[in-house]
Amino acid sequence: GVALKRYIFPTHNAKWITEIPIAHRGFFDNAQNIPENSLMAFGRAIERGYAMELDVMLSKDGHVIVHHDHDLKRLSGVNKRIIDLTLEEIQSYKLLQTQESPPTLQQVFDLVDDQVPLYIEIKHEGYVEAGALEKKVAALLEKYKGRAAILSYNPHSLEWFTHNAPQYHRGQN
Repeated sequence: GVALKRYIFPTHNAKWITEIPIAHRGFFDNAQNIPENSLMAFGRAIERGYAMELDVMLSKDGHVIVHHDHDLKRLSGVNKRIIDLTLEEIQSYKLLQTQESPPTLQQVFDLVDDQVPLYIEIKHEGYVEAGALEKKVAALLEKYKGRAAILSYNPHSLEWFTHNAPQYHRGQN
C-alpha cells in the first residue's frame, strides 16, 4: 500500500518515472548485432528520447560494469564471470559480432549526460548483504547529477540506498 510506495520512492516530484518510455538494456537488437547494455544500444535509446534501464555489477578490481548476466558466455561466448575479471580483461571481450565491450557505469554516464533518465539495476547473485557495489554506484551518482533511479531484486540494496543515499528514487523489481 501507501507505506511501501512511500518507502520505495521519495515523495518529491519526478514525472519522468511515469511519462518517459523505457528502453530495457538500451534500444538493442541482439539479432542485428546491436548488443544489449552496450554504448551502441544506449546511443540508439538517446536518439529516440527513451529512458534506459541498465544492469550493474562489480569487476574483480572494483569497477562498476554494465552487463546483465553474471558471466560473458551468452553475449561474448566466454565462460568467465564478471566478478573474476579486471576491467581491462572485461573490455577485451567483444559483445556479439561487434567492437562493443561491456562499458563501465561512468562510460554510460559520459554518453548519456542526462539527455534521458536512467534506471540502474543493482545486480547481485542472490539476496546478499549490500555493500561495495552500492557504495560505488552512489559515489558515481553523486558526481553524475542526472536523473536516475535505483532498481534491484535484492531488498538489501534498496535498504542500503534508503539509509545511505535516500535522494535517489528506488524500486523493487
